[in-house]
Amino acid sequence: MRFNLDRRCAELQNYTNTVSNIQMGKKNVIILMGDDFTGANQYAVYKQVDALIEYCNNNQKTNMTFVYSTPSKYINALKEEEVKWPIVRNHDFMPYAREHNAYWSGFFSSRPGLKKQVKDYSSLYHSQQKLFARKLIDQKATDQEIADVIKKQYDNEDILTVLTHHDAVTGTEF
Repeated sequence: MRFNLDRRCAELQNYTNTVSNIQMGKKNVIILMGDDFTGANQYAVYKQVDALIEYCNNNQKTNMTFVYSTPSKYINALKEEEVKWPIVRNHDFMPYAREHNAYWSGFFSSRPGLKKQVKDYSSLYHSQQKLFARKLIDQKATDQEIADVIKKQYDNEDILTVLTHHDAVTGTEF
């Protein structure tokens, strides 16, 4: 990778600029590396990413610093930025969008029955969330009842996240 670091660094900086326009944070931007099929040789992947980060940080053409991070560090950095989050009122996982104005076309053309079940279950899940919240704030609820509610809530989230995974819901893998 060392032979094309100038080009790769410029691509990363341009991509970071693009992403920063659609993310909530302006000083801190998260860039996820890899996808479903990049895990075969993590040593080589990290070695390449290490080289890219080092090169970009040492050859600045923009005011960017690239670092490895964790979700909690990223969220804490956004808190320090005092990011104001919008209130989402539609409570729905659909329609999918990969980025601003980039919705998955053809989404409703495969597995319509499964998608209807996912949409119905999503609605049921959000209704259950409200009932679970009422149960958890009930002063008379026992520790066992609270543990049961949390387990059921986790089970429902697990089902919904599996069904809304991009490979499952599009029918590309199941």
